[in-house]
Formats: sequence, C-alpha cells, structure tokens
Amino acid sequence: MANAMHVFTGANYDFGEVGVEIGKKDSFGKVLHTGDIVMLAHGDYLGTDLESWTYDNLLSVIVTEPETGVPFVMGIKDCGFEHPEWRIQIVKKFGDVVDGERWPDWGFNYRSGVAA
Repeated sequence: MANAMHVFTGANYDFGEVGVEIGKKDSFGKVLHTGDIVMLAHGDYLGTDLESWTYDNLLSVIVTEPETGVPFVMGIKDCGFEHPEWRIQIVKKFGDVVDGERWPDWGFNYRSGVAA
C-alpha cells in the first residue's frame, strides 16, 4: 500500500510497513507487530538467587530487515526474540502510533509514504 505508515531511522532508512504480524510474542504473551514500541530488560545471574532484571529506559521498536523481510527488535537484532537474557514488553501498540510521530532519543520515527 503506497500510503501505509512505515518505521524509519533518523537517517531516513525505511524499516518497513507498520502493523504486520510477525508470528512472535513479547515476553508476556502479547502478539508482536512491526511498529510496536517495546521496552527491553536485560537479565543477569539468570537461574540463581541473584537473578535480576534491569529496565533502564531501553525503548525500541519492532521492524523488518528490508533486504530479507526478517523481523527483529532494533538494538538487539542478533539476539532474536527468545534470547534468555532479554525481556521484550510492548509499551505502545502500532495502532496507537500516529503518522509523523518521532522518537529521536531512540532513533526512529513513523510516517506515511516513502523516504524523502
């Protein structure tokens, strides 16, 4: 669709259409779509009495690799969606994002059409 909303990086790199179900769930069982904004938590000392999870303002977005169409979480691409040291939690669904919305501190934005 020519006027579909897309996710872009600050450098105008198009990471694809928003709202595509990717066949994965967040760490709490909610279905993920491209364009979902997620909070990341990193786990330390997993499986021990010292296990802890750090939620340190780590926001990201679900996108797809344009060349391959493979979905990933921006910032932890190589870890995948089920890596035991990362928790992924939806904080804003793609349907609540508005055209032109910008997240400059995290390096992504949303807009309809194609990159300028």
